[in-house]
Amino acid sequence: MNPLTLFAKKRAKPLQSRLAIHTISLDIKGIENKLRVIAEAGFAGVSLWRQDVMEKSPGEIRKLLKQHNLKVASYCRGGFFAAEDANARRSAIYDTERCLDEAEAVGAAALLIIPGADPHQPMAASRAQVREALEKLIPYAAKKQIRMALEAQHPMHADERGCINTLREANDLVEQLDSPFLGVCVDTYQQWWDSSLDDEIARAGEHEKLFSFHVADWKTPTLDFLNDRGIPGEGCIDLRRICKQVEDAGFDGLCEIEVFSNRWSQDDPVHFLHEVKFACRDYIETPGG
Repeated sequence: MNPLTLFAKKRAKPLQSRLAIHTISLDIKGIENKLRVIAEAGFAGVSLWRQDVMEKSPGEIRKLLKQHNLKVASYCRGGFFAAEDANARRSAIYDTERCLDEAEAVGAAALLIIPGADPHQPMAASRAQVREALEKLIPYAAKKQIRMALEAQHPMHADERGCINTLREANDLVEQLDSPFLGVCVDTYQQWWDSSLDDEIARAGEHEKLFSFHVADWKTPTLDFLNDRGIPGEGCIDLRRICKQVEDAGFDGLCEIEVFSNRWSQDDPVHFLHEVKFACRDYIETPGG
């Protein structure tokens, strides 16, 4: 068994006891206040966003995490490699190297990678640029001992955020590059619509490439494709089924709740976290559930 993976021979603890929240989901000033509120709400971990951790040194962040007994599920985010301009591509690779440095410094389990896209060039060119960038970054990720989790984006983002749109495409690329430091992120909001999702989750698990798991719901109607995500149960995604597929695939990491929401960001953060925890009780599948 590869020690770098999040898989275990024994059945993992229930997902409900492995909940993490993305810090960007909370409209609270100060990372120390965000971490305190998250810990008081009973979450096991966090997914740290760069703009939050830049407020303090890595040592201070680690001290706060230890104080609140929080694990770092992932660090967000690197990538956006696709660009018609060569200087922009080089800059994206350099920036992702800095993300790997920062992820290592705060003790993150993985660095989230968004592939990127450029509407001024063919999709095939963008995909080739993403592959080239990841090939260049793998040695640096290995040096830092930080795994990169590639997240396929919903087709609505295919013009500017994601030239890789299905988990199958992400799995294909990950297997071709064949590194223990490159895997995939299963994201319910980005990938729920895909008829091959179940098979591709199982495939990622079989190859020990399922590095991260993000959960949010799809609301109908959706008022904003980026900032109108729902907490579990607010939308139409079959979260119980997807969560069970992820569990059955052997995933042993933290279940990351990632809710970009103009509506929820106006709510009291303590109430928001309470609602998330309550919703997860019903919509996050557990082993044997």
